[in-house]
Amino acid sequence: MDMDNLKDELKNEIKDMKISDEELESINGGFKETASLPTKGMNIKCPICGNSKSFGNALFDQKVGSVEYHCNECGQDFVCYDNQVVLKNNWIGLCNKKNYAYPFA
Repeated sequence: MDMDNLKDELKNEIKDMKISDEELESINGGFKETASLPTKGMNIKCPICGNSKSFGNALFDQKVGSVEYHCNECGQDFVCYDNQVVLKNNWIGLCNKKNYAYPFA
């Protein structure tokens, strides 16, 4: 599998799956990621409940560079990829469509 091609295809298609700006408007604050991950320095917020303080361990998929978070407030799992936020189920569907087995499915 050509990983560069897969990454480009994921970036192109993720735009249709990201959380809308309207959904994000009501979310303030954020947990600042400090671990050595592609999300380092970003303010991480749950796209469903807006939690910005309590997350489970981040799961880093080194092959594509995505980071998965689990919200300890509402239980939602979401993936950060290429400065976008995608709900985990949608991300798994996109990976499957691209014949990539997401390691945390």
